[in-house]
Amino acid sequence: MPSSDILCSFDDEEAFGPAVRPVCRGGFDFTLLFEESILSIGVSVSFLVFALHRINALSHTATKVERSNLQNIKLVG
Repeated sequence: MPSSDILCSFDDEEAFGPAVRPVCRGGFDFTLLFEESILSIGVSVSFLVFALHRINALSHTATKVERSNLQNIKLVG
């Protein structure tokens, strides 16, 4: 463990931004708060776009299996 990591505190990790105090890891490091918020936005938005596209595509397809009363019995049992 580098000696500069000893000077880092939990408050440094809770700060928002890629920069931390100069004595902590040379002054530049992605904090946990920054990683969890900014770096996850792209993945979340991509998932939502693809999910909405898939839901839209499936809603326009023909029904492949008709429901029956037997289905309800199977779900309960």
